[in-house]
Amino acid sequence: KRRGPIVLADIWNQSPDEKWVVKFNRYGQPIGDESSLLASFIGTIGRNPELAPLGYSDWRLVPKEYKDKCMNEIKLRFSFPRNGEAMIEKTIGERLRDFRGELKAEYYEPNKHNRALLVGNKPDRVPKEQWLNLISYWEQEKTKRRANQNRKNQKEQKMPHCAGRKSFARRRAEKTFEGVEPSRAQVFIDTHKDRKTKDKKKIDEESARAVDLMKEKLAELPGGVEQSKGRIAWQGDVFDQVINKPERCGKVRGVGFGVLPSSVRDKTTINQSSHTLSIDDVSNEQVENLVEERIKVIQESHNQAMKNVLERQAGLEKKLSKLIEFLIEKASNAEETDMSEQDDGTLTWG
Repeated sequence: KRRGPIVLADIWNQSPDEKWVVKFNRYGQPIGDESSLLASFIGTIGRNPELAPLGYSDWRLVPKEYKDKCMNEIKLRFSFPRNGEAMIEKTIGERLRDFRGELKAEYYEPNKHNRALLVGNKPDRVPKEQWLNLISYWEQEKTKRRANQNRKNQKEQKMPHCAGRKSFARRRAEKTFEGVEPSRAQVFIDTHKDRKTKDKKKIDEESARAVDLMKEKLAELPGGVEQSKGRIAWQGDVFDQVINKPERCGKVRGVGFGVLPSSVRDKTTINQSSHTLSIDDVSNEQVENLVEERIKVIQESHNQAMKNVLERQAGLEKKLSKLIEFLIEKASNAEETDMSEQDDGTLTWG
């Protein structure tokens, strides 16, 4: 049974004078015990259509006014350094995307062949207009192709971690000794273990082989530790040697959510591994989709602006028409008065 939505009413209702202090590492990732509370609260933001609207296919296309509202709600309850804002904003987008996926699985997929039932079976917390926009978005051929590709990619994913809800950033911070952070290989070993919970679930065979090979390679190094020179990932580190797969566009394996290649590698390494891409956090397909969506947003904005102009013009024309009618009526009344005075002989000319 799927877990219900987290509410966190005590956080939403806490006094403005009370704030949870959250620490962030140098990569802008939240760490410490309070980071899990922040993550849960961000989840409630991303699942609130009044703050994070569902009518946009990509969080980056959501208007700034909504993003500012979301950030203000978080700042009212949490204190954090400025370098954490980008990660928080990106996380809101991830939770919004998760929410869309949950709505699709629960409300759209079972009824997608019955339009009337699909429209009528609207989730209570989703505004009708946003729900209709979502249905239209899911019914687009491009969206269906992307969903099929995502399902295929999901099936191809291997070596799942057993880290639970604790982030890689928190684990790395806990394992940091005298300012030296653990390498990707050390974090991988730490997050790919047989579970000690009741189910006693064991890690998959491929993960077990990778762990053994990483341990062997680390044992060959002086002190069993990689010479990181202050970095947590680089081309040719033990993790890279064992996993031996190219990094996904704009992401770095084994370091946790939101860290870009440019923030963990020096320029030499970036040039060797990727020939310095000008945009390292979006794929070509994402760029095309963003351009299409941006054009759509601009067109909608232009149409709305033109509508406003036409409405103002119609209002002015109506006022002008009334003014002309008034002046004509006034002139006509004045003329009738003049004629009446002439007939009575009260007014003489010449």
